[in-house]
Amino acid sequence: MHQNNKLSLDAELEHRIETYARATKSTPSDVVRKAFEEYEATHNGVENQEVQQVGGETLFDRWSRLGFIGCVKGGPDSPTDLSTNPKYMEGLGVD
Repeated sequence: MHQNNKLSLDAELEHRIETYARATKSTPSDVVRKAFEEYEATHNGVENQEVQQVGGETLFDRWSRLGFIGCVKGGPDSPTDLSTNPKYMEGLGVD
């Protein structure tokens, strides 16, 4: 690790990171490190090796491994286009 490299943060962001670190009984470095690892895993499609070792698989990966993906068979009258036909989306998310 390069201890001489320093990030430039404005005072407000630095204060927010420090406040969060205190609230979570962590260090500011740990907060920034974890935030970057999560950002990198979700935005670059690449997971940090430490995250992978701890079990950083996606929900889809986990469900596929456990056999939940594709495990439900519909009856002869079941629609086969639930994810693509707009008529099945009507009213979805409406209270």
